[in-house]
Amino acid sequence: MRFKILIFCLVLFTATSVFASTKFLDAHKANSSDVARAEKFLRDLPKPCSGSYAYASDDGTVNIRVICIGSTKSESMDGLITIKNGVVSQVK
Repeated sequence: MRFKILIFCLVLFTATSVFASTKFLDAHKANSSDVARAEKFLRDLPKPCSGSYAYASDDGTVNIRVICIGSTKSESMDGLITIKNGVVSQVK
């Protein structure tokens, strides 16, 4: 029984790690410090913003799509943050 629980926990941990890593698309195209900053930003978002994700453009720009679901339209948010070479260049 303990062996089954251990295997289940290992599978759950692996699935969680794989899911978390898919929150950043095409990370290999961007500066590693920009990727790390975006990943930390995504980890620190509150639960209503769990649909947020980041991706890298062909030019190496890191784009963070911030999507937060609130109880009303005025509490919801959909925005874009761009980072390139450590500089936040756009917040919409």
